[in-house]
Amino acid sequence: QSIAAVDKRGRVLGLFSTVFFGIAPIGSVVAGSLAEALGCQAAFALLGTALLLGALLFERQRKRIEARIPR
Repeated sequence: QSIAAVDKRGRVLGLFSTVFFGIAPIGSVVAGSLAEALGCQAAFALLGTALLLGALLFERQRKRIEARIPR
């Protein structure tokens, strides 16, 4: 949000909120389906691993993203 242009910050926050709160119900359905099919422990392990991999991939890209931001 802080890297967005001042006149675009409201739009960025609106988009962020829509995506964040809109994805949560979809994730709940996926997590519930996995827990039902594989069991709770396996679902937690699988989803936790996916979260960790996503965070690592984001961290790799973060430096490239920050380098493109005009200061």
